[in-house]
Amino acid sequence: MTVHPEHPYTQRLLLASPVPDPDRQEHPRANRRRLLAQQREQDIQAGVAA
Repeated sequence: MTVHPEHPYTQRLLLASPVPDPDRQEHPRANRRRLLAQQREQDIQAGVAA
């Protein structure tokens, strides 16, 4: 069963799980960076940016 959560927090939580193979770890790491950048942009648009 494959899980595709919609909430950004849940997505980041799942992407935070370590992967023992460094080559395979790069994909989740890039996705996590992308999600964080999207969240920052949403915060800026909402006026919540620190």
